[in-house]
Amino acid sequence: VLVNRRKSGELFLNLLDLRGLTVARNHLSGEELWFLVGIQADVTHLLETAGGEFDGTILEKTQQVTNQVRAKLADDLGALALSGALQGVQQSKPFEESEDSQEGARGWRPLAKPVWRSLHTSLEAVRSPQGRVTEPIAVPTECKDGNSSRIWTA
Repeated sequence: VLVNRRKSGELFLNLLDLRGLTVARNHLSGEELWFLVGIQADVTHLLETAGGEFDGTILEKTQQVTNQVRAKLADDLGALALSGALQGVQQSKPFEESEDSQEGARGWRPLAKPVWRSLHTSLEAVRSPQGRVTEPIAVPTECKDGNSSRIWTA
């Protein structure tokens, strides 16, 4: 959760979650096709509900929000990938060997249900400009503007 500022200058809490989503696998090479998916949501109301005080339930609630969004995205993208694969099968010609055929292109198979990559593998793929893995910080910190309210960064 990050402290952000609206155009009006008002501070708000911004949930930002980045995770890889695997949607297909190449059965010939074993390579996975995955996308980095970002989820962003205003979660200021969670701190306001807690009376302006940070407590452990805020992190749990932000995890619930991201898990719900991830589940919906995985279901929707899984249906889309399966639909595209079925359409491709219906329009494809019978298999013919040719010199210009690309085995790799034919090897891709959509997963029945997309799989979220573990946090570790997603972090390995998202590196800082210095080449180091950007690790999440999971400690409460004071706002830079001197506010007495505490925020949770993860």
